Amino acid sequence: MGLTFSDLVKTCCYSEKQQFHNYDSSIVNEPLLGLWRPSNGGCTSLQQWVQLNVGKNSPLATGVLSDFWATVDAQNTKTVCSPADQISALVHLAHLEGLRVRAVGTGASWSGVTKGQDILVETTCLDQITSSRPGFVWCERDQKSYNTVSVQSGMLVKDFCQRIDENFGLALPVLGNYAGQTVGGLVATSSHGSSKHCMTMASYVHSLHLVTEGGVKIKLRYQKPNEKPTSLDQVSKLISERLANFSPFHEPIEVANDFITESAIVSLGCFGVVYELEFYCEAAYDIAETRIAFEIPEKCIDSSEGVITLPHIIRNGLGMYPSSKKDITNCNNDKDSNFFFSFFVNPIPTDNNSIRCTILQGAKVSRLKCSGDVSAQTRVQSSNRNDSLKRSESPKTEVNLSAEKCSCALCWITCGNVCERRGLNTTIQLIQKDIAAAGLHTISLFGSESMKREATTFAMYGFEHSATRIDKWFEILQITQGHIHIRTAEWCMPLEDLEKALYEVISLSRKHSLKYGTTTSLLPIFVRCMRADSLPLSPASEMRPDGATRCTHYAFIELPFLPGSYGVDEYHQLLEAKLGSRFGARPHWAKNNFLSSPSVQTLYPMLSRWHGVADVFNRSNTFSNVYSHQCGLTSPIDLQTRITQPTSKIIEPSNPTTRVPTSICMLESPENGISFVASN
Repeated sequence: MGLTFSDLVKTCCYSEKQQFHNYDSSIVNEPLLGLWRPSNGGCTSLQQWVQLNVGKNSPLATGVLSDFWATVDAQNTKTVCSPADQISALVHLAHLEGLRVRAVGTGASWSGVTKGQDILVETTCLDQITSSRPGFVWCERDQKSYNTVSVQSGMLVKDFCQRIDENFGLALPVLGNYAGQTVGGLVATSSHGSSKHCMTMASYVHSLHLVTEGGVKIKLRYQKPNEKPTSLDQVSKLISERLANFSPFHEPIEVANDFITESAIVSLGCFGVVYELEFYCEAAYDIAETRIAFEIPEKCIDSSEGVITLPHIIRNGLGMYPSSKKDITNCNNDKDSNFFFSFFVNPIPTDNNSIRCTILQGAKVSRLKCSGDVSAQTRVQSSNRNDSLKRSESPKTEVNLSAEKCSCALCWITCGNVCERRGLNTTIQLIQKDIAAAGLHTISLFGSESMKREATTFAMYGFEHSATRIDKWFEILQITQGHIHIRTAEWCMPLEDLEKALYEVISLSRKHSLKYGTTTSLLPIFVRCMRADSLPLSPASEMRPDGATRCTHYAFIELPFLPGSYGVDEYHQLLEAKLGSRFGARPHWAKNNFLSSPSVQTLYPMLSRWHGVADVFNRSNTFSNVYSHQCGLTSPIDLQTRITQPTSKIIEPSNPTTRVPTSICMLESPENGISFVASN
């Protein structure tokens, strides 16, 4: 017997349905056909894996679908069923039945990029480094060689950084301040750090493995020097050939093409399910970080011109002096004292109308072996910046890396500057809990202006040090390892527009506060910078929205809000419109945004070329969702076609009277909401 309507309804009932929540449960995802988790080991067959995910008695594991899994299993000549095999079979089933598939990780996203309708593939179980030893490749773009490390897409960024440092003595060229997401999610949404010498983190992916159209496995990589690229027509033909004689256990198709690879790296899940990535890495290094608190005086704020003139120390750190002696486009300039640079801004003015800022600047320091137990104080160097620079130039200087970690919550009071990581790491984690967020939210509603200003100042005070601090690269660069309880938006604009854009953000914040009688946010504004990249859908893509000129460096302005703050979406939407129209600012894909198809077409001039690749990798619309359609990245999901034109090829009826599933589809009704039906 096949699936009956009651069987299908049973799979969707609340007693058995699995839900996927984002980091703070503000977004709940309810896939109609369940949440599927690939398994790294122990599964000898697809049937066993299916039963682990949905149970032995689920309609998805019995009846006709049981025959489907058994038929596919019969093609397996291996002793195990790998995660790639599992995902391939699941995507092929979705392809046959006209279902939609989306990959999800830890849920560290505020947008609808991971919102799925039918099937979700949770990748967090894919958490292994697959390289037994690092590779070595030449990067034509950077004109230098890199080591490479392959990792499964579900590994957390913080774990990946620690593992490559400990196991291989390697490091990523740059790292963002949040390291609690998966490496796959980080790449797909073009997350970034802050350095005028580095590009977004997605730019340091050399190759990626994914399950794409119809369940076909593909490995995409950049071309080697003088290598002939694989054409898009060839890729399309190879996919069609694999689908004609499909088996989920086939070896991946290898494609060497720079533009296809760049398009797939930042594809927001629209090209398929990525299960493995290969990153460019370099020798592990330490960072000597200095933090400076200062105020931008009122005279630097020009309301008539609508600009905040940033002081020399910030302009130099961001690389806003292209005519200076230092070549800011040189990605190998490791000895720059401002190699890593960012700053916080308190949007609430002081009593004398100045703006308070905190700078975070870091220089690369050579990684040296430990020489025994040394007191923790040896990790803190003189606040004299020249002393720290001499360390980066002197490979003979030893740095103790075995100092005991400080575990006190208020280490900035009790231990000064000698504790591990950023000196306030434990306190930062404490601030990001619900009870602290509720307290700050109460101040924003009922506190005086001075209380509100001091609350934000206190938050910034935690990022200040009176001395230069040296630590491992990932300990310095990550501010939080996964604890976040904010709702944030971020915009990327050309670096030369930063001073005007920052004025716009701060002035609009003040206007919004006066309009609603409450401070919009007690959290500081975060400003970062990066080199432009060549990824078509990266917010830092070098091609400007006009499609004719290129940008070399971008600035990022992030505006976080406490949970429950009033008017967050309205404020973010207003800023997105203003910054987009004036500066061509592009919102971060995974953070709060209000992108639409017209706005994406305006902001990303290479979208049409990206669509040409997407039409090959997602020709049957398997990897579409509401958000991708809203942004104009995929075709709309035609529900009527799914109902009236079934495409199932799972099993041919041997008896005309036997009910078999010819289509599993989703029917949307204004009166009845969403229900699950089988069409025959």
